[in-house]
Amino acid sequence: MIKEVEVAPEGLLKIKQILDAILQRLSLNPESQTFEFELSGFRLGIKNENDYLELLDVLKGLKVKAGIEYEINDSYIDHRGRKQSITLYDSYKCKVKIIDPDKFANYKEEISELCQNSSVAKQTGVIKEDNLLLTKDLKAIATADKLIAYSDGTVRYGKNILRMRNQLKDLCRLFMRNQDRLLTIDDIKDEIVRADRRSLTSFATIAKYVSELHNLLKIHFGQDVIFNQKEEGWYFRLSK
Repeated sequence: MIKEVEVAPEGLLKIKQILDAILQRLSLNPESQTFEFELSGFRLGIKNENDYLELLDVLKGLKVKAGIEYEINDSYIDHRGRKQSITLYDSYKCKVKIIDPDKFANYKEEISELCQNSSVAKQTGVIKEDNLLLTKDLKAIATADKLIAYSDGTVRYGKNILRMRNQLKDLCRLFMRNQDRLLTIDDIKDEIVRADRRSLTSFATIAKYVSELHNLLKIHFGQDVIFNQKEEGWYFRLSK
């Protein structure tokens, strides 16, 4: 028996559809980072000014969170060289450029996970709580005091589920499995970065992930638990 739960919010689905459209173009032409669409290509049904303004809000958010730039053109030059207005919103032209490929990929993964966690959940063996799917009969796969990584993919501090994207979860589990051991940038790349992206991923990018995880864990532990060893790497240590 399947239990219905709420679907992803409309705004979340709009974000996913735009990201999917860009990703589809990227898969067809992996060497390009700039793509041109008619707004109808986002399959959002832009029929009036309100629809158009909502789309602009989504694109503005993606510019910040997904590392893209965009330009919308509502006119064209006719065969006589005269500028003409495009009358249908869905026919407006939109040029999208991916400025930060890693940021784009990470945000796409995060949005996909949020949409999945907001969709239909099976009642048998799965319960829904606080917008996250939780499985019954959990098994701890890594522990560090009250910080526990479970077999359902969640990482929790006590009873609190820590909200983080998959790469941060993988990084957190890596530190938990290697307490008091220095982890180099290569150790971390091997764990959280796809093989075809490792040579392109900088120290600064990895440091940003570690810093994000450090700040999150510090809130719960009330102290620093991830430390930097000059520029050699990082280690996870709980104070005794």
